[in-house]
Amino acid sequence: MNTQEPKNVVDIMYDIERMIQNPSDNFVTSPVTLYYSLLVLAQITAGKAHEDIISLLHVDDEHLVEMTNLLYSAFNSDKDCKVQLDSSLWINQSFDLKYDYLDMLKNQIHSLVAPVDMGNEATDQAIQTWVNDHTGHLLEDAVKNIQTDALTFFELFATLYYKSGWKNEFDIDDSYEGDFFVNDDHTVTCTYMNNESAGRYVACDHFKGATKSLSGGYEMALILPEDHMNLEDVLDDERIYAFMKGTTGEEAYVDLTLPRFEVGTNDDLMIKFRQMGLSSLTDDLVDFSPVIVDTSETLISKASQNTRLIVNEEGVEGASYVEIAAVRGAAFRMLNTYKLTLDRPFIFAVTNRGLPLFVGHILNPVE
Repeated sequence: MNTQEPKNVVDIMYDIERMIQNPSDNFVTSPVTLYYSLLVLAQITAGKAHEDIISLLHVDDEHLVEMTNLLYSAFNSDKDCKVQLDSSLWINQSFDLKYDYLDMLKNQIHSLVAPVDMGNEATDQAIQTWVNDHTGHLLEDAVKNIQTDALTFFELFATLYYKSGWKNEFDIDDSYEGDFFVNDDHTVTCTYMNNESAGRYVACDHFKGATKSLSGGYEMALILPEDHMNLEDVLDDERIYAFMKGTTGEEAYVDLTLPRFEVGTNDDLMIKFRQMGLSSLTDDLVDFSPVIVDTSETLISKASQNTRLIVNEEGVEGASYVEIAAVRGAAFRMLNTYKLTLDRPFIFAVTNRGLPLFVGHILNPVE
């Protein structure tokens, strides 16, 4: 039983994002998807790995199912926007499995649980089709590389698909070509979008920031480091996370100039798990006794996250999936108006009530 003091799930997701961010390149991740994958993984593990996961997530055993279902419910909607958070467990039926527990798991947490023959083309195709269908086919180039073999014990996936329009769309006729200042020595040309709308605005010694509303209660937070600050230092500033969470900022009108951009990241989570205090998942045999009779010689062979986000005049579309494989052997009043032009490296987040669906930064919007 995990007896530590409870911690706000929003704070935990941002803590995880900070552990895996890469300030040296364009970057995007989905903390909600990664957190969700670990919630599901915790329910098929025991021993040290299980204890480490629930310690990181600040969730005790009594609330694992409840938290899994809370996230599932929060991020599955077709109202005003499309958001779909899901999971699937593909498990090798040639092993001595605990089918009663697997059936219970499937019913408790809305997850697909599929005992299959591993290492054949039909299984690989079924997995790829499921992942593509649950990520809006935005990550097909990565998905086509998902493969199993006869020694694969399971493939666990958590997926997220999101698509929403701006509440106040950019007019494509107002878009224009302009310079983006990657650094002092490098300028590129990109397409800028511009309009004015209500949102939150913040300004301090290290950065300025504004939000732009999306349908369904979501918003995009955009943070621009001041000229004298580099992006890496601002990423360590607690105040940007307070702004992303929605706890700071003045309601205002913002004349926003934002580059049209697309960003994708493929993260090796085996390395990141160690940074997150989950070396028991990467460096040792893992106890999967909740789902298999003989758990000896079982280890996690792969953990990765693929994420893609597209931002244009119409809105935001994004997808992410986490793959974890094992083998045997998130009233009108008078407002001030501010201007924010994101023409140098900046930070962004797509959130709902502070929960981070996507968090990242752009060093070069046309790269």
